[in-house]
Amino acid sequence: MAAGQRTFTVGFMPGLIVSSAVREFSRRRPDLSVEVFRTDWTNQTDVIRDGRVDIGYLRLPAAQHGLAIEPLFTEPRVAVLPADHRLAGKDAVTVADLAGEHLLQDPDAVPEWRDIAVQNRL
Repeated sequence: MAAGQRTFTVGFMPGLIVSSAVREFSRRRPDLSVEVFRTDWTNQTDVIRDGRVDIGYLRLPAAQHGLAIEPLFTEPRVAVLPADHRLAGKDAVTVADLAGEHLLQDPDAVPEWRDIAVQNRL
């Protein structure tokens, strides 16, 4: 890093591709050293609040108090099921349809699941 060059850090959740935005920001701001910082469900907003990152690409839901949020895009949610599963082949599946299924992530990361799930823990 050049003498006196400041660092700008971008936080991002796994699966969110930030490389083109980081390259463009670096091109527009050659006075900054742009770095990336991988976050997760448990710390994606904490790293913004405590200053480890200057900006973050988040996945909602997230605790938004004290933050300015600007939606960039929406992501489709998908359910991957065995071909012989009772819900396989349906055009759409609701969260309520999956209430009795085993979720492969922490239910607290998916509040709409946590609030209706029959099986609440991994």
